[in-house]
Amino acid sequence: MLPPGIQKDRLAGDDYAELRATKRRELGLEDDEKMVLMVGSGFKTKGLDRSLQALASLPQSQLFAEMLVSGQRKQWQENAKNYVENHDIFSMPQRAVDVIEQVIS
Repeated sequence: MLPPGIQKDRLAGDDYAELRATKRRELGLEDDEKMVLMVGSGFKTKGLDRSLQALASLPQSQLFAEMLVSGQRKQWQENAKNYVENHDIFSMPQRAVDVIEQVIS
């Protein structure tokens, strides 16, 4: 059963494992590596600034995940520079629906 507004064609297809592996390789992520994905606008409401601050407070040895952000870059990139120096944050296009589906498969 799907929530209202979610089309059946948005479910993972039979090739989801291959798509996931390909996208993770492109991003340089290991298969078992965790990631945090933030999508869209309204980053203040969604807590992107708090997420960046939490990520920045972790020593490299305790970093548990990579962060992927999809949305208006100008809105969050300057904020990211204030918090994060030694951690990877991947920037994706604002309308990266297909890429996002591959990443979260």
